[in-house]
Parts: sequence; structure tokens; C-alpha cells
Amino acid sequence: MITPKKRYSDEFREQALAKVYNRGTRTIQDIADESNLSIHTLKTWMSNVAPTDTVGTRPSRR
Repeated sequence: MITPKKRYSDEFREQALAKVYNRGTRTIQDIADESNLSIHTLKTWMSNVAPTDTVGTRPSRR
């Protein structure tokens, strides 16, 4: 059986991404678990965010 695709609000995405970009020493997996998201979903959202979006400050890549 195929599971229907889950839709998230823009506000939820922005909050999750803000947590990622301001996570300190926490891992992306920690944020995904806390938000009840797949790490793959969260990383997809991260790759789709333009550097000028106001989701928070976007740090340089590690």
C-alpha cells in the first residue's frame, strides 16, 4: 500500500530550518527526531533554501 505524501506548512518548515541553522552542537538528526521528520526531508528542505531567505542566519558549510 502506498502511503500518501505528508504536507507540511511553510511555518513548520521555517521553524525546523531555524532550529537546524541555530543548533549549536546538536546534530541534524537530533533536530529531525525532535521535529518527527526524516533526516532526508530536512536535508532536502535545507538544499532548497535560497541564501537570501529569512529562515535565520545561514552559516557556512562545515
